[in-house]
Amino acid sequence: MIEDHLNKKLANNLLQMYEKKINASNCKKCLESNFKKDLPSTFWYIGDHFEDKSKPRVAFVGKTTWGKWDNESTKNYYESFNHIKGDLKSEEVVCYDEVTEKSRKGVRFFTAIKNITKSLFNIEKSDCSFLEEIFITNLCKCNVVEKDKENKYINITPPEFFFNCKEIFEQEIMIIKPSHIVFFTNDYDDIVDSLNYGFRSEEIFEIFSGPQRFKDKFYPWEIKMFKNRENMMYSLRTRHPQGTYSEFEVAIKEWITNSFENVN
Repeated sequence: MIEDHLNKKLANNLLQMYEKKINASNCKKCLESNFKKDLPSTFWYIGDHFEDKSKPRVAFVGKTTWGKWDNESTKNYYESFNHIKGDLKSEEVVCYDEVTEKSRKGVRFFTAIKNITKSLFNIEKSDCSFLEEIFITNLCKCNVVEKDKENKYINITPPEFFFNCKEIFEQEIMIIKPSHIVFFTNDYDDIVDSLNYGFRSEEIFEIFSGPQRFKDKFYPWEIKMFKNRENMMYSLRTRHPQGTYSEFEVAIKEWITNSFENVN
């Protein structure tokens, strides 16, 4: 069961933060608008081994949930997302019951995360145990979709809605304290560039390391370091894995491995 690999302490901390933010101005700005009426549609997972500081603690970040999540299992997830329960039951991570299924079906976002994680931590098992080591979330927690002429869902979310999610995402990172963040977000420049996670401007450094071909081939390939007396963290903003191959996964794994040597 996927919940067997869940870090319940950090998950509870995240759920409590979500509850406060959803009931605060962040989500109300969207929910009270004439444009957005449904509940947040996102997913996340925090692995049981994530607090082990002897190993990289990697947060993989997608852009936003794509499509319309209107099935029964997601409805249960919405309910648990908005109403914190005393214990973590399976419905609170129900969206991630789909992780291994989607990776088997070849959904590139999930297969890339799985392959990078298994290589990084030398995991040979074929089950979902690789999730024990990582955090997965989305930068933006909601979207607004409509069907086009071909009956496919398209994202029509106004940019200002995404900025309402910025503080929620930063709080996620401040709670879990990763050593590395990998953004699979080849757009959303304004939001990503404005993130500071509580670090002061003089504690944020734009750097580049690794072969120039990474930057040329996997554009964007933007690296930042966040460092103060208490914490040190790296972030990489790169493209979505769709259309990439194993070289992309190897490049990310090598960057995490090499830069982890500098993390205190």
